[in-house]
Amino acid sequence: MATTETRPPLGPAWIGWESYNDFATSVKSGLRYVRSKASEQFLAEIRASCATRRLVIPQKKIFWRARLGCEYEQVTTTHPDITVVYDEKRPYKREGMKPIPNWQGEGRANPRGIPSLYLATTRDTALSEVRPWLGATISVAQLQKYHSMDSMVGVFRDHTKTVEDGIWIAIDRAFAEPVSKEDEARDYLPTQIIAELF
Repeated sequence: MATTETRPPLGPAWIGWESYNDFATSVKSGLRYVRSKASEQFLAEIRASCATRRLVIPQKKIFWRARLGCEYEQVTTTHPDITVVYDEKRPYKREGMKPIPNWQGEGRANPRGIPSLYLATTRDTALSEVRPWLGATISVAQLQKYHSMDSMVGVFRDHTKTVEDGIWIAIDRAFAEPVSKEDEARDYLPTQIIAELF
C-alpha cells in the first residue's frame, strides 16, 4: 500500500518571496522607471521595513573583492654576467581595488556608468562574480562585513517567519544569484532598483 507524505503548508514567508518574484518579473518585462501600482506598493513596503533590517557589521568580519587584471612591477635581477629587467605581475594595490569611475558595465546594484563597491562573503563568490576565463589574471582583496544562508525549504514552512521576512530573503537571494553576461542588463534591473531605493 502506497503512503503519501503530508508536508506542512507553506508559511507567510512564501507570500513575501512570491511578491518579490512578481516585482522582478514586472520590472524586467516592463518599463524601468514607469512601474505598476503593485511594483510601487512593493517598493513602499521595502522602504517602510528598512529600519528594522539595519545591523551593525561586527569588526573583523572578513569580506572579499575580486577584479580582473593586475599591476606590473619592474624587477631587476643581477647575475655575475648579466642584469635582467622584467615586469612581474602583482595584485592591484588598494586604489586598484576600488570601483572604477564611470565603469560602463551593468552590475547588481548599479546601472551602466555608476560605479558601486561589491563585496562577497567568500573568496569563491568574489572570484565567480568577475566571470573569469581560463587563464585570466585576477586580483583578490580581503576586507573586514554579514550574510546568512538559511534553508529555503525550512524558511517557507516556518510559520513564525512573516511575509516581510520572505521579501527580505528573496532580496538577499537576488543579490547573490548568478547572472549570465548576456542577460545582466535585464536580470539586474530588480536589484538595481532596490539598491537605488536603499
